[in-house]
Amino acid sequence: MRRRGTRMVGCPYKVLITRSVQPNGEQRWQLATAVPDHSHPAAPAASAHPRNRRFSEAELTTIRAGTLANMSASQIYRQLRVAFPSIACTNKDVINAVAKIRRQRLNGRTNSQAFLDDLRAASDPTTPPMFEQDAEGRLTHMFVWSVQSRDLAHRFPSVFLADCTYKTLVYGMPVFQIVGATSLNTTFTAAVVFLRHETRGDFVWALGCFRAMPGVRHPAVFIADRDLALMGALSGVLPDTRHMLCIWHIFKNVEARYKRVVRDHDAEEIGGAAAFTVDFKGLAFASTRADFDAMLERMQAHPSPLYGECVVYLCEQWVPYKEKWATAWTKNARHLRNEASSRAEGAHNALKTELRMLLSPCHRILPLFVAVSKYCSLS
Repeated sequence: MRRRGTRMVGCPYKVLITRSVQPNGEQRWQLATAVPDHSHPAAPAASAHPRNRRFSEAELTTIRAGTLANMSASQIYRQLRVAFPSIACTNKDVINAVAKIRRQRLNGRTNSQAFLDDLRAASDPTTPPMFEQDAEGRLTHMFVWSVQSRDLAHRFPSVFLADCTYKTLVYGMPVFQIVGATSLNTTFTAAVVFLRHETRGDFVWALGCFRAMPGVRHPAVFIADRDLALMGALSGVLPDTRHMLCIWHIFKNVEARYKRVVRDHDAEEIGGAAAFTVDFKGLAFASTRADFDAMLERMQAHPSPLYGECVVYLCEQWVPYKEKWATAWTKNARHLRNEASSRAEGAHNALKTELRMLLSPCHRILPLFVAVSKYCSLS
């Protein structure tokens, strides 16, 4: 419940206002100080008085425009200070005004209900959002696409990349974004999927919707991180698609493991393990399977205990999936030089930036689908 209070402090100051009517009918007002004493110091600024901080209609129009443009309250406040130099409001006043606009915008609906309503209104009838709700009417899954994403996916069906982020939105839902690459090496968003969780069932639903898009029933390559739930869903929904793991993330994980192993050892002990990360790169980029096996045998025979501990981690975590990341196997996949998921992560970062405030997200999601369409001929 909102806390309420009073600003009265028992100040004795009092003024007397009188009105008199002159013989000619003119009214005259007089102001006189009855009690000149105060129980408090003078206000430091005009903004100390709430009445002076009320917004004019022009100022409210600026706030509404900034809110719809997904600007933060601080950005709107700075814009107001430039447009109206004499304004007496504070940043907190702008925050309250933005919150009120959003409440009016929702009109009693939840965020997800408003999102779905706006998305239906803004989407093309041929590419309606696909969604699921639970027994209580709460949104659990939603697959968002567009005419542009459908056409681009049909024209460039070879390589798709995916990235999933956990609870970055006001819904508290993971967002699974699938992107593709054009012939000009630009990135397009094929689909944005809101999920309840990151289980295999959630990914099966998302990939099933993705597979239903024209032109992407059997993409050549699908690149993602090593998420066992996603990997299981890929093998079930897209059995004819080559699944690759992001090599950059593998390098970072292996490097982090090496640092953890050698963290509390002296220089002499670390010396024998110092070549591990270099040898791993040689293993990853071995050109033939025979070279890969020979390099792995040499690493397993290394005399350093710390080096050996890193090799054990490598054999347990990554070697079982060597067909998905080692060059000796992936060189035969049509990945068009996409071996890392950085393209997907870049697109995902742009999406999270656009949806930061998430007042009217459909106006933020849909433009992402056409980000590169002006560079591509879809005829």
